[in-house]
Amino acid sequence: MAITIKYIDKLSVKEYEFLNTQIGYRLEAIANEIKQEKATQKDYVELRFLQHKIKNIIKFYKKNIDK
Repeated sequence: MAITIKYIDKLSVKEYEFLNTQIGYRLEAIANEIKQEKATQKDYVELRFLQHKIKNIIKFYKKNIDK
């Protein structure tokens, strides 16, 4: 039995997609800040891991909604 809800913890799939896009922009900014030694690689890795988790949430719920 597939879960057919559109909201995950009060955020819609579209809102998670928006967050994913914004994280992508922030990753680019952090990469530049690392070159200027204003940020650390740890910041980049943590944000990249968060982006990966959000992509998995989108993938899971988008598949279940499409069924």
